[in-house]
Amino acid sequence: MALVIDTGAPLTHNLPRTEAGKITKYGNLSLEIKNIWKLNNLCAYLSVISAGGVITENFLTHLQKTGLTKNILRVGQKAMLLLTCHTVPLHLRAQDEFLSPD
Repeated sequence: MALVIDTGAPLTHNLPRTEAGKITKYGNLSLEIKNIWKLNNLCAYLSVISAGGVITENFLTHLQKTGLTKNILRVGQKAMLLLTCHTVPLHLRAQDEFLSPD
C-alpha cells in the first residue's frame, strides 16, 4: 500500500475549485502510480485547508481513508493560521515600500 499526500492552501472562496482540481489530478495519477509500482492499493489524501483555517466538506472523509488521526486537522489549521499571520505583514511592508516616494 502507498499513501500520497497533497496539500493545498487557497483562499476560502477557492476551496471547492482547488479540491476539485486535486481530485481530477490524482484520479488519473493514482492509476498510473499503481501500474508503475505494481501496487495493490494506493490512497491519495487531499488536504485542502484555506489560509484562514477553513476546511472542505470532504476533508474528514479523505482523512479517514488514510488512517491518520483527527489531530492532523488541528495541526494543519494551526500551521495555516501561523503562516498567514507571518505572510500578511511581509506583504504589507512590501506594499508600503513600493508605494512610498523616495
